[in-house]
Amino acid sequence: MRVRLLYDIFIVIGTRYAAVATGVHSSFREAVFRMVKRRDEFTPNMENNRIYNKINNGVYKDLAALMEPALRRSYDAVTGSINPAR
Repeated sequence: MRVRLLYDIFIVIGTRYAAVATGVHSSFREAVFRMVKRRDEFTPNMENNRIYNKINNGVYKDLAALMEPALRRSYDAVTGSINPAR
């Protein structure tokens, strides 16, 4: 689902730039005003927000640092530049 959302965002942004670059709209601001329609509005669930923050701060914030050695070894193995010292 997240990949689809990111894909949609990139398509939307690209469409706005194309509209400005081709002269359909004179500015990015005008392109957004003319092409974007507000449809739904969502109110965040603050209890979920607190839970997500605990997970992010307690687990995910350290994940990149924990994974870096393994990812470097994987990269080295794939590229043929294995360096056992890492």
